[in-house]
Amino acid sequence: MPLIVAGTLAAAAIGLLLALSFRSFDAQGSSMEPELSAGDSLIVARVAYEEVDFGLLNWLPLYDSSDLRWGSPGRGDVIVFDSPVRDQQLVKRVIGLPGDTVRIKAGLVYINDEELDEPYAQEPTECLQTCGDVLVQDGHYFVLGDNRAESVDSRQGWTVARGDVVGRVLFSY
Repeated sequence: MPLIVAGTLAAAAIGLLLALSFRSFDAQGSSMEPELSAGDSLIVARVAYEEVDFGLLNWLPLYDSSDLRWGSPGRGDVIVFDSPVRDQQLVKRVIGLPGDTVRIKAGLVYINDEELDEPYAQEPTECLQTCGDVLVQDGHYFVLGDNRAESVDSRQGWTVARGDVVGRVLFSY
């Protein structure tokens, strides 16, 4: 009997961990086509970029738990975030990282004066409100949709704050 209780508790703990670590998200609109289409269901890793506090382990010799993260959004990651301009969550691709200078010129995207290779972009990147150099602030990300003609994104003068990132898209179905 104790083995059944332990197994049930372990299964419940694993289920709770999975429920808190991942979530589903339904893609809306056509801004990420062809990779993601309206109605696609996505699995988003909520813990992909979370800060983990292992401070209780600081008593271990040669161990420092200061600001341990699973990771930070990287260039090319497809993320879900709370929109700074709409009351909804959006999915876009991370283009500019904190400290990067982003420029859109003649249909191309440049990061720190180097042309960005974007095989996922559906058409040339047209300038909207953001035409000159944009310095991505610390703790923020410059995001674009793959289907540039149909995307509400950082070309409209906003970036995504680190705290607004919900998670990284793992896969769609």
